Amino acid sequence: MTHFQAHGAMGGADYTEQLENAPTVTRVRMMRELVTTCLDEARGRPTILDVGCADGGICAPFAGRAELHGLDVNDEFLKAAEANGMKAQSIDFERDRFPHADRSIDLVVCGETIEHVVNTDWFMAEINRVTKVGGAAVFSIPNINQAISIPMMLLLDRPPRYSARFRAPHVRDFTFRTMKECFAAFGFDVRQAQGTGLFVPGLKRHVLLGASRRFPRFSAEVVFHLRKARDVRYDAAKTVQI
Repeated sequence: MTHFQAHGAMGGADYTEQLENAPTVTRVRMMRELVTTCLDEARGRPTILDVGCADGGICAPFAGRAELHGLDVNDEFLKAAEANGMKAQSIDFERDRFPHADRSIDLVVCGETIEHVVNTDWFMAEINRVTKVGGAAVFSIPNINQAISIPMMLLLDRPPRYSARFRAPHVRDFTFRTMKECFAAFGFDVRQAQGTGLFVPGLKRHVLLGASRRFPRFSAEVVFHLRKARDVRYDAAKTVQI
């Protein structure tokens, strides 16, 4: 069992509870706004692939406008995703080839998933392979470069918030800059990036949402709108660079 499979096997109850907290509601709303923009720009009935779809909740509202496909590791989630109008399939993101043809997807949606994958080069290469040139992607990531991370490291001797620390569900760390570098390496241009606000301990909601939307670098999470500019294939020789 891979790390992602172990994390996914934790079950749906915790995930459903997480979706109901205010910061997650903000992130999902931002992602849906961008999906709506992509659908408004698309012709005909586009195909959406939700990578790490869980129960399919993010894309469920678009079942009437697009053909929905989803990939996840959790069978419980996949059943719920199918109930939400999605053609959902199980996959190991570390090594499995996505069950979709080259350049067959108009829009990829990927929310808070890449940080759970060790072999991110394979993961991104597969996303690139199935996305049409000129197609779109909507991504979100947890950002370790946020204000609370500084006192966590300096005062508490703890890794940054959301980082791949001991027994954390995350195995990869991302900042605004490193995620943009990842997208560029795998043929995606960033059309827009916005933050979900700043995390403050003790508050149920993030603060400074307006500023964070314009300047996402120090936001708790970052939501990206991407366009695929070119094909990029997996190169095992590039997976580790020092």
